[in-house]
Amino acid sequence: MKHLFNVFLFAVIYGGYLLLTNFLFGNDNLVAITGKAYYRNIIIKKELSSSQDSIETAVFTFRLMGNKKFFNLKMDIDKVHQGFNVFGGVNKALSDASEVTVSIRKGEANEDLPKVYKVVADGEIVYEIKKKPGDNAETFIMLVLIGVGGFVFYLLVNRKLI
Repeated sequence: MKHLFNVFLFAVIYGGYLLLTNFLFGNDNLVAITGKAYYRNIIIKKELSSSQDSIETAVFTFRLMGNKKFFNLKMDIDKVHQGFNVFGGVNKALSDASEVTVSIRKGEANEDLPKVYKVVADGEIVYEIKKKPGDNAETFIMLVLIGVGGFVFYLLVNRKLI
């Protein structure tokens, strides 16, 4: 029974951690890098998924002038008709744009291949991941409910044993 109590205590502590990271590192955790796109490449490759199945993905790689970083946009195209053309609009928008802004996490600012959350070409959003770093509200609520329910259950069971 002590192990069950520890699991519920962990759920509450981890839920608090998620809430704290949401307050401290929410949507303000993104940093914008601006420049002109000068290298663009789209490749299609097969990758192994977590279930060891082979899936086809499109990877769009580009660089900005004055910046040594490579920016990758990746999408699963296994079930997409004409998947080879999935980043065609992004490629055209970047080639025509005079200024491109890429939003990445502050923590990945020194990495050569950071995760891209948003790409804006001449003021128009051409790529965006809706889930920003630190968006853990659903996980927080679930963990708190599990933890509180577990504590109530633990107290009820221990009271009957006394």
